[in-house]
Amino acid sequence: MSSSWIQDLAEAIGKSTDAELFALEAELEHGAVLNAETLGRLGLPTGEAVHIARKLESPAAPRGLPPGREIEIAVQAIRAPRALLKGGPEVQIVCTAPFSARVSVRTTFATSIETIRTAKQDILVVGYLFTEGARQVLRELAAAGRERAVAVTLVGNRLTEHFSMLKSVCDSRGCRPNLLSREADPTDGLAALHAKLLVCDRHDALITSANLSSHGLHHNIEIGIRVKSAEMSSLVDFVQSMASKGELKALSWNA
Repeated sequence: MSSSWIQDLAEAIGKSTDAELFALEAELEHGAVLNAETLGRLGLPTGEAVHIARKLESPAAPRGLPPGREIEIAVQAIRAPRALLKGGPEVQIVCTAPFSARVSVRTTFATSIETIRTAKQDILVVGYLFTEGARQVLRELAAAGRERAVAVTLVGNRLTEHFSMLKSVCDSRGCRPNLLSREADPTDGLAALHAKLLVCDRHDALITSANLSSHGLHHNIEIGIRVKSAEMSSLVDFVQSMASKGELKALSWNA
């Protein structure tokens, strides 16, 4: 078969978002077949997806690579120049420290507040521990929902244990976040949701070792990064997949 399938694939990718391409690349890495269904998830019209899928059914595989792996390499190669033109992801180092580090880093607390205040559509917060010491951050989340109609979701480990504190911080007259909890595993008492994330609008993410607590935000030594990239949407997708598989339990504020 001629290399025209690469041209068709390049044209299809040119119409797709970075998030769609990253999701496709992840599927291919896990053995998915690039067919009309997977191409359709790039937002292509059905007829165009079927046309390209037929050309991709049996491309010649140089170097003895299986066709699926060859297509994966083609997707990566076609996507790479786009990332270069955009300058790649924007990354900041973020730290908590009880001393002046004298290096160019942002504080966890200030970065959390700034990230929340720039959100326009949705905010996802994932944490292991929530305490009174994070009251200002939690109030910023509530204000984002109340004042800008931002959809806020709070995901925590055994969140029911922090329910009273959350109720005291999030005024019942305001816009309270959606709550999802990973409850205790009856077969493993040490298993936990230990991740700490703040993702805004599916592209602006703070990934940190810091809990939402006074020590995590102000007194411990914590390290993280803030990344602005379309690929951060995969963090949201991962949490949503946890919920769909029953790993997370929705909580009601009226409980």
